[in-house]
Amino acid sequence: LVALPSRHVDTGMGFERVAAVLQGKSSNYDTDVFAPILAAAAEMSPRPEVRGYDDIDTADESERERIRIALRVVADHVRTVAFAAADGVLPSNTGRGYVIRRILRRAVRYAYQTLDVREPLLARLVPVLAAHMGDAYPHLRAQAETVARVVRGEEDAFLETLGTGLQAFAMLLPHLRALSGAAEMPGSDDDASARDALMRDVRAMDLVGKAYAPTGVASPADVADRLSQSAAEGVVPGEVAFLLHDTYGFPVDLTALMAREEGFGLGTAAYDALMAAQKTRARAAGSAFKVDMSQRDDWTVVRESDDSAFTGYDALSSAARIVAGRSVTLASGETQHQLLLDETPFYAESGGQVGDRGVLRVGDDEIGVLDVQKQGGRILHIVERLPLDLDAPVEASVDGVRRRRIARHHTATHLLHAGLRQILGTHVAQKGSLVAPDRLRFDVSHYERVTPEQLREVERYVNAFVQDNVALQEDRDVPLDVARRPVADGGKGATALFGEKYGEVVRVITFDPARSVELCGGTHVRATGEIGVVRIVAESSVAAGVRRIEAVAGGDALDLLWRDLDDAARARAHFKLLPDGLAGEVERLLGETKRLERALADANRAALAGRLDDAVRTAQPIGDALLASARMDGASMDDLRDLALDLARRTGGRSIALLGGTDETGTKALLAVAVSDALQSTVNAGKLVGALATRVQGGGGGRANVATAGGRDPGGLDALFRDAPTLVGEMLG
Repeated sequence: LVALPSRHVDTGMGFERVAAVLQGKSSNYDTDVFAPILAAAAEMSPRPEVRGYDDIDTADESERERIRIALRVVADHVRTVAFAAADGVLPSNTGRGYVIRRILRRAVRYAYQTLDVREPLLARLVPVLAAHMGDAYPHLRAQAETVARVVRGEEDAFLETLGTGLQAFAMLLPHLRALSGAAEMPGSDDDASARDALMRDVRAMDLVGKAYAPTGVASPADVADRLSQSAAEGVVPGEVAFLLHDTYGFPVDLTALMAREEGFGLGTAAYDALMAAQKTRARAAGSAFKVDMSQRDDWTVVRESDDSAFTGYDALSSAARIVAGRSVTLASGETQHQLLLDETPFYAESGGQVGDRGVLRVGDDEIGVLDVQKQGGRILHIVERLPLDLDAPVEASVDGVRRRRIARHHTATHLLHAGLRQILGTHVAQKGSLVAPDRLRFDVSHYERVTPEQLREVERYVNAFVQDNVALQEDRDVPLDVARRPVADGGKGATALFGEKYGEVVRVITFDPARSVELCGGTHVRATGEIGVVRIVAESSVAAGVRRIEAVAGGDALDLLWRDLDDAARARAHFKLLPDGLAGEVERLLGETKRLERALADANRAALAGRLDDAVRTAQPIGDALLASARMDGASMDDLRDLALDLARRTGGRSIALLGGTDETGTKALLAVAVSDALQSTVNAGKLVGALATRVQGGGGGRANVATAGGRDPGGLDALFRDAPTLVGEMLG
């Protein structure tokens, strides 16, 4: 044993607890470690009673404590998320990044539910945290802006789904509580009352009905029985959790957490079963052209051989012998022919790069290779047909032109990766790719949209890299630890993909050790100058925190540039003078077009509104209410809805407004119903428009005060207006 240079007693107190002791506080949150963050969070809450952590203007002590808990959660979690992001741990769907994502979402939920915050809050607290703790943690202050953007992007994405999920959970929770309490006395009045209340709640029944539909439960009574059973077991149905996740993107772990906070568990068995069924359906949908593995023993084996040897790094053709062949029936019903060779120059699809194509010459027979896939350690050639003589020598030749196009796009992917890390930051990491002869697609971790200006910078970087004509440095059979070890420690410093599985030895592709060193098994150009030119064509979102870049290289990029130049030339030909340039003139014309469209829409709306006077004058008394209706062909659905609300207001008192007509094409029927406030407890606009829509072979719905519908049969409009008074009379009793 060797004595440590410094010896201490670990009290387990931690920084915050020491601060609490020194400042005479009974809680860590009462110290100046948290005070600025808590104060800022309270200030950002729109609730007027929340003036500060210790200044909450409410007589309800439980509500005051609920608000203080929410403020503490926000303050504590923003510290965790910000420090993790500053250290390079970004929110994601896997590993430690997923832990950070869950922590962030928990804070967002507290801010949303308790503090009434409907916009990103944590991102606005990052500068407060950096100013408060930046002296002790300079890297946090230095990266505050980047961290804030990361957090804002994550909050924006989550807030889009949060409201829907919380509303659905809040709508269902009272029924679960009532049914849970009634379950202790089955058959009692309380049991019947809780069940009746559920059956009368149309929105709750609709939600639960959709959740149970995949399990075959359809009737309202059966739906109520299933929910009652879950409530009796003290769980939120897994079917509901799956619906929220699958339809609305609401995280299941958040549903489980909310259930736990309310004293319920989660029906995980049902959730897991539905998730497994969904994955099975997805696999089945994607297996139309995959091999039926139940037939994997039907190979005609010619000779025994180890794994296929790949010779394609060094040559585009080679002599080979057939190891085995077979014909299989795919899930689509088509027949696929497959060959295994003892060695091959054909690259099998992997690492995002598509498989090679070419020909196999077997004697005088020439057979096209349509695709190449990996099967275990072997390379599977998918061919037009099987040769007559499986034992004959084979000359395998790759389509060299296509291979070179693929190589340009693969090397361009490496240069693009380097450019994105240079321009956007070193947090950028590859999350997926496609390398094809005519294009490349590259998914990377990034927290926000890549702006056009940033894309242009990346494109300049990549094309400068191309112009430098940097030679390929290829190192094969490098021990994995040497490949990943930093250069300063005697390694290659290669970039490895997080979560990717590598063998004990790897291949390292280098284009300038200072710019691009990656583990890669794909094919590449001999020097970057062979690429010619790279053009980025699109940038989009794939998932929260993942962006997709699409680009073309070589001749495909030149073709795109020429098409763009031709389009611009044709556009310029329509103008005699371009004082503001082509873009300026197009913007001027678009602005003028929008102005004219608005003027035309206003004129049409005014003409339609003028017809409301007749509808008010001819309103039909039904009991103690008035039904005002009019046919308005050619109006849009939005116009009909707005005009129906106006008609109900102008008719006044207890009134129902019904407007209908054909759309601009005359092929569809459109309806709108509005009901005055005084009648909504009796006549529901959504139910009325739904009943009327059956006359035009359609359907629709909406709120109690206004609803819309559409139908396929405009010929039924006359019958619809004729039947409307009877339907309204039935609703009025």
